[in-house]
Amino acid sequence: MVSAADLLDRFIQIPDGRCPPWVDHPLAVVLVLMLCAGAVVAGMGLFTAAAGWIADAFRTSWH
Repeated sequence: MVSAADLLDRFIQIPDGRCPPWVDHPLAVVLVLMLCAGAVVAGMGLFTAAAGWIADAFRTSWH
């Protein structure tokens, strides 16, 4: 299982091509929030369910 720390570490390694003056939040944080929002949209009401969905999405998308 992928932990939240592992996921964040991987997201931190992704280069951020955004224009620096317009960047309010680090790219890794934006990506984690997008995954959480996706989990809610997918119907995950509990944090543990959302964490499981994120781990599954990460495993299928990044490997």
